[in-house]
Amino acid sequence: MTGRDDNERIREIISWIIENEPEDHYDPGTLYARLENMGYSPEEIRQAMLLLDTDSVRGGIIADDGFDRGTRILSSMERGMLSLEAQGWLLWLRSTGWISEIHLSLIIESAGLEYRPPASLEEVMEIALRYVPSIPGEYEENGSGNIN
Repeated sequence: MTGRDDNERIREIISWIIENEPEDHYDPGTLYARLENMGYSPEEIRQAMLLLDTDSVRGGIIADDGFDRGTRILSSMERGMLSLEAQGWLLWLRSTGWISEIHLSLIIESAGLEYRPPASLEEVMEIALRYVPSIPGEYEENGSGNIN
C-alpha cells in the first residue's frame, strides 16, 4: 500500500538518520536492524536507503566529488507541484550547495503533501527553512538578494 502515511514514514526514517547517525561511515546492517526495531517495515527502510544513496548520509552539503550539482532536472510531476519561482529557487539552492539532493526531494514532497499545486515560493521557503534553517531567504537572481 502506497500513500501519504507510507511517504511520511519514509521521511521520518530519513530525518532520523540525518539527525542521529554519527558522521563516521555507518554499518547498513546495524542501521537496518535498528530501524526495524523502531517499527519500520523492511520496504520502508529499503525505500529510505535508496533515497539516501543518492546523496550523503548526513544530508548536508556534499563534498565535491566531481559531479556538478547544477545539473538537477525536475521531473514533470515535480514541476507540477511547484510554481516556477519555487522551482528556480530550489534549483538555485541545490546548485549552490545550500541544500542536498535529499533535502530537495523532501522539500518537494512536503510541498506536494501540504499545499495545493502549484506551491508558491513563500510556501516552499517555509518548508525549506524547516529542513535547513540557515538557507538564504530570497533567490539571488542578480547577486543582490538578501540572506536571512
